Amino acid sequence: MSKIGVLLMNIGTPSGSDVASVQKYLSEFLTDKDVINAPAFIREFVFRLWIVPRRAPASALKYQAVWTPEGSPLMVYSKRFCLALQKALGEGFVVKIGMRYGTPSIRDSLEEMKAQGISKILLVPLYPQFAQATTGSSVGKAEQVLKEMAFEGSVQVMPEFYDQSDFIKSWQEILSPTLGTVDHWLFSFHGLPIRQIKKVPGCTQEKCCDRMLASPSGANGLKCYKAQCLNTAKRLAQALDLNSNEWTVSFQSRLGPVKWIEPYTDKTLIELAQRGVKRLAVCAPAFVVDGLETLEELNIEGRKTFLSHGGEEFKYIECLNDHPSWVQHFAALLQRGVA
Repeated sequence: MSKIGVLLMNIGTPSGSDVASVQKYLSEFLTDKDVINAPAFIREFVFRLWIVPRRAPASALKYQAVWTPEGSPLMVYSKRFCLALQKALGEGFVVKIGMRYGTPSIRDSLEEMKAQGISKILLVPLYPQFAQATTGSSVGKAEQVLKEMAFEGSVQVMPEFYDQSDFIKSWQEILSPTLGTVDHWLFSFHGLPIRQIKKVPGCTQEKCCDRMLASPSGANGLKCYKAQCLNTAKRLAQALDLNSNEWTVSFQSRLGPVKWIEPYTDKTLIELAQRGVKRLAVCAPAFVVDGLETLEELNIEGRKTFLSHGGEEFKYIECLNDHPSWVQHFAALLQRGVA
C-alpha cells in the first residue's frame, strides 16, 4: 500500500541565534519576490547588501531572547507537532517538515519523499489565512521543486483553514481557561503591506476587506488576507461568547516605511491601556506554532508596551503548537482532505 506524503510548510527560522546565522536567514527571506515586492536589483543590492547586514545584529538579539536549549522555538514546536501528527495519522502517512527559508528545506523533504517511493504528496501550508508572501510563496517553491525533480505522482494542496471548525475548536480549547480573568481580548495577526492587499482582484480600498467578511475567498475564489483574518477573529469571539466591546483585532510585524494593514498592534496596545483596560489577553491566530513574532514581539515587547502605558496584567496565550486537541483536529482535517 502506497503511503501519502504530508509536507508541513512554514516560513522557517535561522539555524542559530548568532549574527551570521540570522544574516544568512534574512538574506534568503528578504530577497524573495513574494515577500519584498520590489525589482530584483533592489532586493539583491539594497536588501541583501545594505539592509540585511544592518538588521541582523538587532534581530540576533531578539532570537537570543527566545532561544531554547533545544534550539529555535519555531523549529522545536514544529518538530513536536510533526511527530505527534505522524502518530495520529498512522502508518499510511509520512509527515515531514519543509521550511520555505532555512532547513529542513522544502526541497530536502520532497527529495526524501521521492526516494521513499511516495507517489502522492499533500502540500500543507501551515498558514491559516492565505497570503502570497506565505502560502503562495511556499506552494510555488514546492511546485517548482517537484517539477525539477520530475515527480510523476499526484500532488494536492491543502487550502487555507482560517474558518475551519477544527481550527476554531482547537483555539477555543486553548483560550477558554482564560475567560473571566481578563477585561479584554486582542487577536493580533501578522501584517502585510497595503499594496499586497490591493492586488486582490476587485479590491478598491482597504475597507472593502470588511465587506468581504461574508465570503473572504470571494465568489470566484479570490483570496483577501485581511478579510480572512477578520473572519477568524469573529469566529473565535463567537466561540468564546465575547461581546463586541470585549475584543479587538490588530496587525503586527510591519517592516519599512510603507503603509501596512491597520490598526497596528503596538499602537493598539497603547490605546487599550490608555482607555482603561487593565487585564489583557493576547493571542496570535495567524500562527500555528510560536516563534519570534509571538514570543518576542508580543510576549516580551508587547507586554512591556502595555504595562508601561497603564496596563496591569498581560496574558499572552501560546499558539496551537503540539496541543493534543490541535493534533487530533488537524489530523481529522487532513484525512477529510485526502479522502
